[in-house]
Amino acid sequence: MEQIHKDFQNLSNLKNNLYAFPSDVYADGELLKAKFAQSVDEFVKYIQRKMIEERGVEGLKVMKKMVECCSRKRLTITPDYDPFVVDFVANEMVLALNALEEVVKAEEEEQK
Repeated sequence: MEQIHKDFQNLSNLKNNLYAFPSDVYADGELLKAKFAQSVDEFVKYIQRKMIEERGVEGLKVMKKMVECCSRKRLTITPDYDPFVVDFVANEMVLALNALEEVVKAEEEEQK
């Protein structure tokens, strides 16, 4: 923290330096930005490492529970779609639609 404070003071002191050019201020500013970027990158990596260390095993346990829950059979209102049931329902639907079609045709013929 002290180094950052000193770097800012040095940058600020350049305005009073008669031998300093604007390009010097720019160069020092870029150097300071690079230091911040490096510090931020190191901090991010540190936090990521800690998260992995602390949550790694716990995260794996949670993912394992999620997979177990997904593969578990649940009671639902809908059937498991047994092929026999699907065929039966489809055939019944076809028969019902055919019967409805015959009724509609019969009504149309009566109206004529």
